[in-house]
Amino acid sequence: MYILTPRSDKFLVYNKLMKFPSMVYSAIIMDDRVIVSFQDDHLKEIFPSFDSDRSIWCYDLNGNILWYVEKPYYIDKYTGEKVIYDQPVDVVGCNPTTGKVYAYSRRGYELDPYTGKLSNDFEIR
Repeated sequence: MYILTPRSDKFLVYNKLMKFPSMVYSAIIMDDRVIVSFQDDHLKEIFPSFDSDRSIWCYDLNGNILWYVEKPYYIDKYTGEKVIYDQPVDVVGCNPTTGKVYAYSRRGYELDPYTGKLSNDFEIR
């Protein structure tokens, strides 16, 4: 697992050129997948009807989309309800030593690289 900051819509992954629909700001290269973060404004321009709050996408090594990150949220401490943030998670990072992947918005989350689900250890408001 390693991270790149290509600032491009195409780059080499295991000696194979992969092309993406928008400029990739950061990418995590794993054995069987690539997790990329796009700038949400670029996604709005290219895909006007797509929910740009989900600007972290995962691809297999053949370029097929596996998942889009879930929307960032918190649990309201008074109602116990899930409240969606009005800001996207649009940055990814990783710790190669532990193998953990992270996504960031107003707050950091651990990101499941196989499902796109965010961790539950977020701030309770």
